[in-house]
Amino acid sequence: MKADGSELTALTDGSHNDFDPCVLPSGRIVFLSDRVGGNARCGDRYDPTYSLHAMMPDGSDIISLSYHDTNEWHPSVDNNGMLVYSRWDYVDRDSDIAHHIWHCFPDGRDPRRYHGNYAKVRESRPWMELANRTTVNLKGEIICNGKTDIKSKIKFLTPDNVVSFADGSKKGKP
Repeated sequence: MKADGSELTALTDGSHNDFDPCVLPSGRIVFLSDRVGGNARCGDRYDPTYSLHAMMPDGSDIISLSYHDTNEWHPSVDNNGMLVYSRWDYVDRDSDIAHHIWHCFPDGRDPRRYHGNYAKVRESRPWMELANRTTVNLKGEIICNGKTDIKSKIKFLTPDNVVSFADGSKKGKP
């Protein structure tokens, strides 16, 4: 595609929903797709689940990076070349604690919650850490939305578990 939006080329086709691309350091493109199948666990209607996939820049060699059975959202790459994304993972958790930032190697290996699987003190973590787009700034902080009570706030996450909100306030390690 040219800068003016002309000469747009479709890289995927077929009946699948493929969206939210992100270029990896290797040049492969990570994206979300319903190709693995699955249905959201809550509700009484069909609601497809989306997980991480990757392909070559020309659309060939599409592979699944994750077989997670709920949803993954907003892939990005951090300053260390790791894939960072939001995951809805509420296996053995309540419904809201499940929306957090995850990371893995660019090939999908070793998926983990960014701040560990469970906080020692549940109230030390926001109810949700969602991202409209998981963004990493020059300091290596992940910028996302955090729901701390009934309000959503912009926050910066660091690997050492310190959460800094856009207003300058901080929340310590869980």
